[in-house]
Amino acid sequence: MLRRAASFLDKLQAPAGSYRHRVILVVLASILVVVTSGVPLNWSALIVILKGEGVYKDLCVQTQNNTVDCRPQDVRLNLAFTLSVAAIFTTAPFFGFILDSKGSRTILLIGSTIYLLGVLCYFLSSAQGLDLFFFGQILMNTGGPVTWQGVMIFANLIPDKMPTISTILNTAYDASMVIWTVFNLLYTTAGIAHNIMFLALLIFVGCLAFYLIARWPTGLGKNASFADLIDSFSSAPPSETPKDNVPLEDINLSGSGEITVDVDEAGESATVAPPAEVDVKLDENEPAEENTDTKPEIPQAVFADKTFLEQVKLPEYILFAAYHVCYASWQMIYFGTAERRIAFLVEESEVGRYVSMFGWILSAYFLVSPFIGRYIEKVGLVYTYITVHCTLLLWCIILLSTDIRLQVLGFAVFGLCRAIYWSILFVYIQVIFGFGNYGRLYGMMQFVVGLISFVQNPLTSWVLNNFNGDWTTTNYIMASNFVVLSIFPIFLYRGKATYEKVKVEAS
Repeated sequence: MLRRAASFLDKLQAPAGSYRHRVILVVLASILVVVTSGVPLNWSALIVILKGEGVYKDLCVQTQNNTVDCRPQDVRLNLAFTLSVAAIFTTAPFFGFILDSKGSRTILLIGSTIYLLGVLCYFLSSAQGLDLFFFGQILMNTGGPVTWQGVMIFANLIPDKMPTISTILNTAYDASMVIWTVFNLLYTTAGIAHNIMFLALLIFVGCLAFYLIARWPTGLGKNASFADLIDSFSSAPPSETPKDNVPLEDINLSGSGEITVDVDEAGESATVAPPAEVDVKLDENEPAEENTDTKPEIPQAVFADKTFLEQVKLPEYILFAAYHVCYASWQMIYFGTAERRIAFLVEESEVGRYVSMFGWILSAYFLVSPFIGRYIEKVGLVYTYITVHCTLLLWCIILLSTDIRLQVLGFAVFGLCRAIYWSILFVYIQVIFGFGNYGRLYGMMQFVVGLISFVQNPLTSWVLNNFNGDWTTTNYIMASNFVVLSIFPIFLYRGKATYEKVKVEAS
């Protein structure tokens, strides 16, 4: 039965088709990223819902001053975030290997399935009943980014717009923060329970993911057959080629014009008379039919001729990986603690308003993603990384302030930095190393980030208990890290002539 379902999905595939159809596929892929991928990014908005419904409220304790201390509840919720973030990154090498070996379509199927299981866990959970919040958070956090990786290859559907489409798909990742922001709005204004909202999300994502998997363009990436994948894990023999569809290698043309066809394994053959010649006249004034399913021609990367082991030894990868690990680790710490950072600066009653503001500001960069992509196309790889680094240093400086108005400005700077960074990351890997080892190159970095993310929960507990929620000390440490890592954009600038030999031109 499983194999029949896989064969059914394989038969539904179709060519990418016209330019308009490719644009539609990119739009649908972007919507899927928006509703799935950025689960951990607006964790602060989801916390408001969970706390409002009393999740882990039993951990709050009464103090001697007749006040309620809910720091144990904060630590427990942050533990769920920490474990789920660690799951994203530590599983990255595994999913990267599948991406490189079985293709993006397989990864999309796996990622969307894991995500939907996580949504199902949230739908079934409640504060007083079944507690599957931890499992749901881990599954959604794991499946969402894997789903995003599965559709990133859609940027290759329109090669001359690859940086722009890459930017759209990457900012769609950040725009997915809007899901929890909308959930928060529906909960606080209309009182809609989280179960109802997660049920709607389950149905919508399931339908959209099924369509993209079923109608995956033929020839896009490593297009592994689902039926063949199931055969490789079972004892069932692979499907045989029907006798009326003889492979080309079994057809021999003799000098006399007769066609000899091998029809069985014993080597017996049959001779078929050639068909009568048909005189076909073409109207010279009639234009030839346009081939709308040509495979996109992608420029050769700088180090595409090197093996995976040779690529990871290059300074271009070592410095790139160090920069990414530092950036991704600190930004996930920021996402996981944004709600408590805001609570340190404003009254508790104002926290929800600023958390919503944080989500809306970062989601808004999805609307300007074509302009960011155009900027990358115009200035090139090196100057884009320099822009990212300058923006990142500005954000670090803003974090040192305790003025909430400056922190709102910091939301905007942080969102701009993320929008550019995650777009140029994909372009960097494709331009410097090629797409052949993308999954493993990216997965190795994410695995290290996953190991570092285990520090978040004890770090949060340490800041809450020793600094009363003041993150200034950790902000200084983060800023010093990025000052040191200025070596990476300097390194790129010195090798600018080499790294920009491969450039996807803006049309």
